[in-house]
Amino acid sequence: MNKKRAMLLALAVVVAPAPGQSESDRPFQTHPPVSVYVTAGKITGVSEPDINTYSYETDIVWWIDNPDYEFPDKNLADGIIIGDMNGKPTNHHDCFRAPNEHRWYQCRKMDGGFTPGNNYKYTVNVVDTQTKQLVNPPLDPFIHNR
Repeated sequence: MNKKRAMLLALAVVVAPAPGQSESDRPFQTHPPVSVYVTAGKITGVSEPDINTYSYETDIVWWIDNPDYEFPDKNLADGIIIGDMNGKPTNHHDCFRAPNEHRWYQCRKMDGGFTPGNNYKYTVNVVDTQTKQLVNPPLDPFIHNR
């Protein structure tokens, strides 16, 4: 099994509720990874443009599918910036780049991040692995808490 597939399986634990349990009774888990597509120096999209998360999902993970790009070091820019619907950053998520695999970025829900009906706009920033320059423009999709 290749490294990407093994990491996806490790991060995308999907646990169905037991008979008689509701969706809200599910154990906490990570939202299935969202792929970030980058081609020829441009972010061309994500696999889930409108991410729909649920109260039992504690984390969202992004993966850049192209090895020529990675999420930036925090000294340059945050890889994922989650804000309100106007783009103003919130403190509802704790986000960080994976320490040993810079094509992974994870955001953990904090206070307010679990509230059903909350909607967020987020920004995706990536860098070229050769030049270490940000790819412009960034991408600005959405997260919807269900």
